[in-house]
Parts: sequence; C-alpha cells; structure tokens
Amino acid sequence: MPQQDFNSVLNEAFRQIKESLRRLRTLEERYDLLESQIKNSQDNMLEKTTELNSKDIKTEKKLVSLEEKLIKIENSLIKIEKNIEQSASINDVSELRNLLELYKPFLKKK
Repeated sequence: MPQQDFNSVLNEAFRQIKESLRRLRTLEERYDLLESQIKNSQDNMLEKTTELNSKDIKTEKKLVSLEEKLIKIENSLIKIEKNIEQSASINDVSELRNLLELYKPFLKKK
C-alpha cells in the first residue's frame, strides 16, 4: 500500500507539473503575442508621427507662402488706393469741363 500511495502521489505531482508547464507555455505565447502587438503599435505610431511631422512642415510652408502672397496683395491694394486718390474724380472732371467752357470765349479771341 505504501508503494501505491507513493505512485499515486508521484503521478499527481507529475500531472500538476505538466499542467503548470502547459499554463506556462500558454502565458509565454500570450506574452509573445502582446509583445508583438506592442511593437507593431509602436512602429505604427512612429510612422504616423513621421507622416504628421512631414505634413506639418508642408502646411507651414504653404502658410508662409500664403502670408507672402497676402502681403503682396495688400501692398498692391495700397498702391491702387493711392492711384485712385491721385486720379481725378468724376466731379473733378466735370468741374474742369465747366471751367474750360467758361474760358473758351477768351481762348477764341486770341
């Protein structure tokens, strides 16, 4: 009987060891899977960050270009405004015509 008890205890110990090894393998597989997923996530984040940085640089260049164009447009509008201010208005032209009409009799006498 003691031999049978020893064998059953030994068999139970082996069974538990096998079960523990199976659980350990399962945990190792899960760990490997998680490690792989984390690496893929990190790689994807790095790729997206690089892509976003590139887009940010392009956007900044476009904004600088737009700012330069707006400054040129603003300067052109200022020049146009000055030209308009310096040019004769319709009222000025009609007033000059009236004055010329007044002076025409004096011009014909010469």
